[in-house]
Amino acid sequence: MKNLIVNGDFATQQLAPWTTNAIHDPVFEPAKPGGYSLKLEPNTEIQQQLETRESGDYLLDWTFSARIDAKAHLGGALFVMFSSRVGDEFYLDTSYTAQLTEQWQTFTYQGIQPFPARHESLYIQIINARKVDEQGPASAPVQVTGICASTRAA
Repeated sequence: MKNLIVNGDFATQQLAPWTTNAIHDPVFEPAKPGGYSLKLEPNTEIQQQLETRESGDYLLDWTFSARIDAKAHLGGALFVMFSSRVGDEFYLDTSYTAQLTEQWQTFTYQGIQPFPARHESLYIQIINARKVDEQGPASAPVQVTGICASTRAA
């Protein structure tokens, strides 16, 4: 299966073709599960438009590796969202984890939302959000790498 994500291991140490809402320049660090990791500060997201050439409805399967930045000791929440638009309709497939540690973990998801073959856009967003639990809100920088996505028939 073809990987739809371009520069998902940040081997070039450049952000493109990803876009971000980050205020500061991206920070890349060598990472064992991938070429380099990208450090996402709290309340920061990266996004990439994906190209698909499916002849029928399809599902997206994806995987990525992540960890809390080694210097941080607070929890965090990491969202991965795929979104597509057809006219006034939006299709979303989202995963969420709040179980990040200082150790690298690989997360694999099999899509449950069928996407239509004809759509105006397909995006992936990875969001380092604030985790809220009984101790209150917490956030920390997160490192991500090894981002892959592929399609299969719905």
